[in-house]
Amino acid sequence: MGGLLDQSVDWRELSEIEKQYHSEIREGKLLVQTKVTYAQKLVKSQYQADILKGLRLFDEILSKQPIEADVDEVYHSLALGYGRIGDYKTGLFFLRLSSDKCPERDELETVLKSKLERDGW
Repeated sequence: MGGLLDQSVDWRELSEIEKQYHSEIREGKLLVQTKVTYAQKLVKSQYQADILKGLRLFDEILSKQPIEADVDEVYHSLALGYGRIGDYKTGLFFLRLSSDKCPERDELETVLKSKLERDGW
């Protein structure tokens, strides 16, 4: 159990979106979708520092009003990221904010609940 939490992004995919993200920042034209995609790849990284960076980017996205991203997508990614660093309770919190229509939502909820019951916090 935990397949979703164990999946990681290919380093080439992460590197490609990271280059695009930094290029758009240099040009002063960072698209919200680029930031979301980069954050999603980061939370699927095998490195905890990358996951934490992705969580911070999602926090920035949510702090802007109006929110220019798909909120369900952001909440689902936050749930995945927190689950991957072992903060299952926070992961469940964000997952419950997302729509029931999110792909893999039920599977992720089952995994997070199971891990919370087994490992705590």
